[in-house]
Amino acid sequence: LTIKHPRKYYRFSWKLLELDPSPTFCIDTWQPVELFEPRDIVKCIHDDIRRYPASASRIIAGTLETLKNQLTASGKEIFIYELLQNANDYPCKDKDGKKIPVDVEFILTENYLIFQHSGAYFSPRNISAICNINDKEKTDNTEAIGYKGIGFKTVFMDNNYVFLRTGDFTFRFDQEDSKDVLDIPWQILPIWTNFNQLDAEVKEALNSVSPRVFKVQFALRPTKKSTLYAGANNYRELFNKVFETERVLLFIPYIQSVKFSCIGQEPIVRSKESDKWCISDLEPADIPEEIREDINRSIKDGDTKIPEKYIDFYKTTVKFACEREDRILKPVSDTCLYCYLPAKKARLGLPFLLNTDMIPTGPRDDIEELDVNFEICRIAGHKLVEWLQQLAGSAQYDYDSIFSLIPSFEDVTNYETFIENLRDGFTEAIEEVEFIPVLEDGNVELKNITIDQDILTIIPFEAQVRVL
Repeated sequence: LTIKHPRKYYRFSWKLLELDPSPTFCIDTWQPVELFEPRDIVKCIHDDIRRYPASASRIIAGTLETLKNQLTASGKEIFIYELLQNANDYPCKDKDGKKIPVDVEFILTENYLIFQHSGAYFSPRNISAICNINDKEKTDNTEAIGYKGIGFKTVFMDNNYVFLRTGDFTFRFDQEDSKDVLDIPWQILPIWTNFNQLDAEVKEALNSVSPRVFKVQFALRPTKKSTLYAGANNYRELFNKVFETERVLLFIPYIQSVKFSCIGQEPIVRSKESDKWCISDLEPADIPEEIREDINRSIKDGDTKIPEKYIDFYKTTVKFACEREDRILKPVSDTCLYCYLPAKKARLGLPFLLNTDMIPTGPRDDIEELDVNFEICRIAGHKLVEWLQQLAGSAQYDYDSIFSLIPSFEDVTNYETFIENLRDGFTEAIEEVEFIPVLEDGNVELKNITIDQDILTIIPFEAQVRVL
């Protein structure tokens, strides 16, 4: 059997060779082996879903509606975060295998929201995943920030028509086209759609840039036109709020820039390259063996709060960010925790932005009360001291502004255990890490410092020299 087109999909027949000692199968070379083109793949998925028994369709349709309501309960902006997450998780790679940062664009036309990005073309497996529920096709991608397999479904909160063009795939999800079939789960039912079937404004928007630049392009049409510009929490207001600053991009690993355009205003462009922010660059930390074993056991026992990608969770990354103005570092107001995207309910009263691998709740607006999250908080406290040491050692910033970033560690209702672990990690670290700068001998640990309230100098016991 010769495969003429590597990395393509084929339709073939198989046969059973033997049952003992275990079932063994092979391709039946006497039957035709046919190249499976993108249109064939979409038609196959479409036909499979249309063949669902009525009871199964009814259950799936109800599940999709429940998921949509649960995921978007914390705010309409969640679908924007989910689209950013999907753009991040599959960047293109250069010839050396290095991932290329992704550019994202959102455009509001008169009747549509256009979303497009420069990440990799969707593979047949990606196509299958968005036509499914809880597919978890990102489980093996440990760098993916999405992993539950359901986030894309948030686009159907306000939209009853979603078109996708990526590579040779062009298809849509369309409630209107499926309205004659009772309880059909139209949100996962792909309908092949030729480009010339699209409205003129969609074709114009999608063709304004070469599809070789934006390899993934969506056109979303709201159920109500007022959703775009005029209704409560309309898309124009929503996007202006989400991209008011660069905050939302700071911790998304592979997104480089976002552009938002709409009728009646100048485009907004946000880039991670902004010099307004100071972002930490610290080594990953080890996860204790007992925590890792507990995670593995919980996943094996079916704990749905912990994603499968956390199996054998050996290392975790912690990042901090604050605003900067020349040599002055400025505390950040109105902060929340980030799990790559903002968990907006998780407010610990910190004077900086904190991003970790903590496991968020289903809607991604809060963090789960899990031992692994408490441990990551303790690690973050330790890493905070390392960041302060890094900042002080760089000689780029005013010392007073560096130490203004130390939080008060005051308990916050519902987050007492998180604050306690953060404080414990910080306290452990100041006993070990030399992060107080002195005139001689570089830095010293805080335990070797006394504060003389009379002359307002900080004096190490051994060096007995004044701090700058």
